[in-house]
Amino acid sequence: MASAPIRFRGGRSARYDVRGDTPTGRARYAPRWSPGAAAAALVAVRRCAVQAGMVQGGAASCTVLLSRALACGDLWGKVTRAIRQEASRDLADCAMAVLDFHRAAASAMGDAERSHLANSINRAMRRRAGECAPMESLGIFPIPMQWPASFHDWIDDDDPDGPVRPNPPVSSGEGPLARSAQWRLDRVAHDGVVVFGRASARVREWCRRSGSGASVVPPIRLAETLVHPRVLPTAVSSRNDHWWLTRQRRYMSVVEVCRAMGLDDASPLALALRDTRIVNPTTAVALAGKGIHASVATIIVAWLDARGLLPTQLTYASACSGVDFFAEAVRCARPHGFSYVYASEPDGPARAVLSAAWGLDEARIYTDAGGAEALSERAVDLLVISPECNKFSRRRHGRDAALTAAGAVDAERVLRPARHQLARVVVVENVDEADGVAAITTVLRSADAYEWFTQALDPHVHAACPVARARRYWVGIRG
Repeated sequence: MASAPIRFRGGRSARYDVRGDTPTGRARYAPRWSPGAAAAALVAVRRCAVQAGMVQGGAASCTVLLSRALACGDLWGKVTRAIRQEASRDLADCAMAVLDFHRAAASAMGDAERSHLANSINRAMRRRAGECAPMESLGIFPIPMQWPASFHDWIDDDDPDGPVRPNPPVSSGEGPLARSAQWRLDRVAHDGVVVFGRASARVREWCRRSGSGASVVPPIRLAETLVHPRVLPTAVSSRNDHWWLTRQRRYMSVVEVCRAMGLDDASPLALALRDTRIVNPTTAVALAGKGIHASVATIIVAWLDARGLLPTQLTYASACSGVDFFAEAVRCARPHGFSYVYASEPDGPARAVLSAAWGLDEARIYTDAGGAEALSERAVDLLVISPECNKFSRRRHGRDAALTAAGAVDAERVLRPARHQLARVVVVENVDEADGVAAITTVLRSADAYEWFTQALDPHVHAACPVARARRYWVGIRG
């Protein structure tokens, strides 16, 4: 097992946050840099130095910039803004705690003494940033849009194939039909998809800014942006954000959703999701909304195969599995040499679909990815981990530092199989948000038996697929 410690934050013990000296009379120590905070701050400070023309020997002079910023309020403000743009909330808070402490001390210093302090800050920042070396990119390039040119190619215009979530009646005052009538979406010339949870938020924001009442019909410009004509917006598990077709006046069927998520109609996962004896249509679509897009999974498997990192007879496992769309890419790449060893998923409907689609025995689907049962498993060739992204999502209302820290702790737990080296290759997926990326990257760097690569991938950009679903992926290769 890797022995490297996990350092989410730097800072200082709460005992030393009181004003004045320590209880023993010793002057307070400065807060410590965390590796991630130092790396982000170093990038931001170097950028500010270049913009300010403070370059020596062809390189940005961070010492000169810091020395002047410690005495200049305007320059200090630029450095602060640059750090907060570069770093996640936790890392920016740590960096500013260090810098604010030194700035308070520099207020009584002369130029020479302040320059010496700036040099010390720069050395400490570079030293700690060295523990947080940037991960190399996967190097997967965007490709131009090919077929299908829009999601309409996946839609059954007549009777949909497979189960469909029912529409609430207009008389209920709720649901897509009622909202469409209220917003007069019949004015929109193009057909497409509406996700009413996100659309309602945009209409409420327009009402707030314009001072309009909730019953006022939104302007045509806003109505047109609510209907997505060609590229599907990101699928999510929320029941309020399922894809609804304006021309067909219905939700997309389970089969159509599976096509949009990169599954063939004959895929065992698509067949399990459309089986109403296993799961109802609304739940099936919600489960698909949590999945890794199968086309992106195919790209990652091809990237690994091109480097000879996966054997022909492949053993596979997943943690925080959901219904495991990534396994579809593995199945297609290894139709006769794919052994699904174990999964971990606490949700009952997802476990039922996992079992039906991939032939997993109930005893091989653990409830805790970081629990003793999962950590006692033998190593596999490929392990895919998808930590819960809810606490990192930009749509999470009321998200603060405490919630982000809780998400980091949750991520550390489910990523323990990587720290225990339970796979030859590890693939990790999550939302591409600064807080989540910083937390997960910090955990994965502690799994130093692996060489890590990372990149944000979107099926619309990198797989020529008309679905927007940008996610951050990390690939770790042991040895």
